Amino acid sequence: IERSATQPLAHAANRPLFDILQGWSAIAQHLFVWDYTENLDSIFVPHPNAPVFSPDLRTYARHKVIGVFTEGDNYNPTFGDRAMRNYVLNHLLWDPELDADALAAEFINGYYGSAAPMVAAVVTRVNEAAAATRISCYKAGMAAPFLDLPTMNWITGQLDRAGYAVAQDTVAADRLARFRLQFEHQWLRLHRAYLEVAE
Repeated sequence: IERSATQPLAHAANRPLFDILQGWSAIAQHLFVWDYTENLDSIFVPHPNAPVFSPDLRTYARHKVIGVFTEGDNYNPTFGDRAMRNYVLNHLLWDPELDADALAAEFINGYYGSAAPMVAAVVTRVNEAAAATRISCYKAGMAAPFLDLPTMNWITGQLDRAGYAVAQDTVAADRLARFRLQFEHQWLRLHRAYLEVAE
């Protein structure tokens, strides 16, 4: 719970927890980890932690961890980018050496149809925007402060293009609408702040 969700466990931002893991691995033969994969304040807020899945699972494997339980949101498995993150995470739980970026691309291309290039671009932009930010799973808040107005405007443009691309594909359009909800929520939550910046 105390970790920063957007930096790997071995990163300086998570040094106290990494030290604990090293301490336990020095005295125990078998370790199990209970991890969190969502913003527990609000499931509607973008929580771009997929880039840490692979390095963290590899770190666990090197420190005698033989089991990992990841607690997330099992009520809304297709909301936001959750389906993609679950796909990547589940594959990496079986084999932490897999290429996480390739898994994400495989999912996005197969799930979003003609909207895939725009969705992939949005996922990358959000991951980059959050990479240097300390985000807790437990006290992350009800909005994503790392998504500034220029980023949100860019995301909205990409999602509009994606909507046009799947306008005749009802399945992909529904999936895109679920992906887009997290950003519509962001606009509503920070509307006044974005408006002040725009003015």
